[in-house]
Amino acid sequence: MHLVNRIILAIVILPLLIVVLMPKKELYYLLEKRLEKQHIVISGEKLESGLFSLDIKHPKIYYMGSQVASADTIRIWTLLAYSEADIKMLSVAKGLPAEILLQKIKASHSLISPQKIKITGIGSIGKIYGNVLLNERKIELTATKANTNINIARYMKKSKEGWKYESRY
Repeated sequence: MHLVNRIILAIVILPLLIVVLMPKKELYYLLEKRLEKQHIVISGEKLESGLFSLDIKHPKIYYMGSQVASADTIRIWTLLAYSEADIKMLSVAKGLPAEILLQKIKASHSLISPQKIKITGIGSIGKIYGNVLLNERKIELTATKANTNINIARYMKKSKEGWKYESRY
């Protein structure tokens, strides 16, 4: 009986220890290097590591040398089987064809459906929801009031649910 209790305790504590002791900042720097290969650079950020999370404060996002977005905070947290990224006050840089301010965006990924990242949020284009389909390399998003911004509406299609955006990467 004691052996069974120890095995159960090890099964519960081992994943918890892996998450708590995970080198979160080093994993972030590894992500930055991988993004650089795609010409995406994140700079000006401050990193704060928590027990289960990593907070990225005031990042500026550049694509091919031009700033395309900035955010107030990005919080990434994981419990191994479920991960989530919360982005607050994401603004697409002025001067691009579509200027957008998103107050909150949440991207979640679960081992239950490993080929899909669920996206929800709210911003200047209304409520946003959709998926990133990893195996199909496809992004599907729906916004409730994108028609208020003509620059954004031309990239989207009108549907029953709102305005749809689909793209492949």
